[in-house]
Amino acid sequence: KRVAEELDLHIVRRPGGGDEASYTHYLTTTPIHTNSYAIAIRSAQASKRKRRVTKLETPVFIDILPPPGSKLGYRLRNDAVGGMEMLVKALGIKRIIPEKLASGEKLVVFDLTAGLARDSIVIISSVLSTMSTKNSMASFRLLMVERDPIVAVLLKDALRRVGEMDDEYSRQVKSCVAIQEGDSVDVLRMLREESSDRRRVAYPPDIIYLDPMFPPRKKRASAVKKDLAMLHALLGTAKATGNNSSSRIKEERALLLSAYEAATKRVVIKRPVAAPPLGIDDDANKDSEIPRPSFEVKGSTNRFDVYVIS
Repeated sequence: KRVAEELDLHIVRRPGGGDEASYTHYLTTTPIHTNSYAIAIRSAQASKRKRRVTKLETPVFIDILPPPGSKLGYRLRNDAVGGMEMLVKALGIKRIIPEKLASGEKLVVFDLTAGLARDSIVIISSVLSTMSTKNSMASFRLLMVERDPIVAVLLKDALRRVGEMDDEYSRQVKSCVAIQEGDSVDVLRMLREESSDRRRVAYPPDIIYLDPMFPPRKKRASAVKKDLAMLHALLGTAKATGNNSSSRIKEERALLLSAYEAATKRVVIKRPVAAPPLGIDDDANKDSEIPRPSFEVKGSTNRFDVYVIS
């Protein structure tokens, strides 16, 4: 009820009661592995079907501390050469941490497009596994920024559940992580203009990470993972719409320039492997004001563009 009031959402007592035509998704609660509950988002279509529910219709929630038996939990412990290791390499975490510890300064990372927090989870795991418990609680801060209010609710609920756990690792995560709802450009502007004694998060960030919505797909491609498909459906980014290409490029440039101005060490951006850098619509468009990547860490389908701040 509290969430419904905050977001000005209707409360549906019994999904499947016949009024689904007025909405596509709904928030619900689902039991989870910690004997607690999670706020989840679910497709309204699942309530209409009498047949077996498909993967796209199961509830989606965020788990900042995924259990070892989950797919993400398994990958965190075993993906030594895959996409997660590529992200860690692009961020330069293992090289920057010793520098920060030697100087006695905090390592501050901003994930400005937190979404379902999958990359933030990798960042948390990598940093905390590199630092000692004492150092990590005092020397690491991660801010996750999310502009969509529904997704922000899922993120805040995930952090709530971390706070309910009483093990050492959970306490580390709780002390290091903060969540801010809002547009990334606006959040950076607010933090820059606020006096240091009023800021609730560490600033400026050493590293800024961006995983903006990939350019809309124009051709049929391999299936999108369930949680990402739900996110695309919720945010309305599943299909290509050529009419808004110029506005998307403008938004990308504003985001990149704001991040480039705020970060002190590097900006890292996830892109499709064949796509132009963020804010560039094609190779012929070479705006001198738009920074170009210093180098890239490339995989088979995605790459990470790294902008080193000089």
